[in-house]
Amino acid sequence: MVIAAFLFSLKMKNFIRLTWITNPSGKRMFSLFPI
Repeated sequence: MVIAAFLFSLKMKNFIRLTWITNPSGKRMFSLFPI
């Protein structure tokens, strides 16, 4: 369970990074996902 949470956090970090690369206002876009 801890490993799953760790992998999920890594996935979310990559997702945030991708949104920042594709969209300069990635923070506003990421706020749409309350995960």
